[in-house]
Amino acid sequence: MLRPLALLALFSIFVLPAGAERYAEENPLYPLAWYNKGVALSELGRYDEAILCYDNALELDPEYALAWNNKGIAKSALGRQNEALDCYNRSLEIDPGYAPAWNNHGVVLEGLGRADEALASYERALQIDPEYALVWSNRGGIFYSRGDYNSSIDSYERALEIEPALKEAWNNLGRALYAAGLYDRSVDCYDEALKIDPEYATAWNNRGIALGILGSRQEAVDSYDLVLKIDPGYAPAWYNRGVALSTLGSFEDAVASYDEALKIDPDYAPAWNNRGIALGFLGRQEEAIPSYEEALRIDPGYVMAWYNQGVAYSSLGLYDEALRSYEMALSIDPTLKEAWNNKGIALATLGRHEEAIECYEKALEAEAGDINASDGEKEPFEMRPAEEEETVEDGGADHPSGDDATAEDVTAAGEAETDSG
Repeated sequence: MLRPLALLALFSIFVLPAGAERYAEENPLYPLAWYNKGVALSELGRYDEAILCYDNALELDPEYALAWNNKGIAKSALGRQNEALDCYNRSLEIDPGYAPAWNNHGVVLEGLGRADEALASYERALQIDPEYALVWSNRGGIFYSRGDYNSSIDSYERALEIEPALKEAWNNLGRALYAAGLYDRSVDCYDEALKIDPEYATAWNNRGIALGILGSRQEAVDSYDLVLKIDPGYAPAWYNRGVALSTLGSFEDAVASYDEALKIDPDYAPAWNNRGIALGFLGRQEEAIPSYEEALRIDPGYVMAWYNQGVAYSSLGLYDEALRSYEMALSIDPTLKEAWNNKGIALATLGRHEEAIECYEKALEAEAGDINASDGEKEPFEMRPAEEEETVEDGGADHPSGDDATAEDVTAAGEAETDSG
């Protein structure tokens, strides 16, 4: 299967769609015309109409592999993943050597949680076309999700050797390097992504996270500010900005950032939790407690919210309530040394010294380190970069001559919300 030139792809995107509808109307029995009209409609996001056009093309030519592939892309864009998979399967029955369909097959399988099968599809695509950069990038995402960061890094680096302008691969390589603890190199990768697209909000967000880990917290705040200039509705960036401001001791500004995140996503439990912590540092523990309650309403298994609620109650002298919070935290995570330590403090304050000693022993077993008679908050300031962006590829528009030309890659991007420790 010939991989078309990028120049032809651009021609198909910007020239062909303008006349595709007229061409289909003038040639109602010509499958290429229906196919091209489908490509044009897909470019406009009109996927239901595009599917009807592909169906018309397939009625005229049931063996039209590219039409089956692009019908699958449109189905996937509408969230109909199992139907999309059927389309890719049909495309591959007709043309087993069609690498883009193997790539798209893999993307859908991965989205359905069938990672092993997805990896097999990516490997088939690479057997056909070892220079297929998007597949190397998507392959890297599989290894990342498995925690095999070295293999993930290798895949992303291979993708970028082939196609250095693939911004998603730079972003995802940065994520893999971050996960491997190579923070300086991850920042370099985000910078490369941003050279390609200065409006790439995901890369600015991830850059801020890595800079925060490296201790460049004000520079991290600056990165988040740029995210929010591009996309004011990006809740994870508001959240991460709050975390960075908290580490700088700017707790009032941190609370304001968490509030912005919560306007966008009121069920964002980590933002409620960290809002409570920032209020606690401002000495406003009574206000902090409702924030923890909101976090726990959303996620009753949120161990750090239970723990932090206990800290707040302890600071207010409400030791019975604090004990209940610590006990809930320990029922979820019996190894949480800080909770054992603080539970011991609360018990000792209530005169229950034998029970307190048992808690301190539990804390020591959990390698508590320095046990002392002061409450301590475990800072929940660990963040995760946004998720990888998997890329599917259109078969593209056929010129009336019948030569294939790939359309612009369609990106199915998914960004994970940042979480707290």
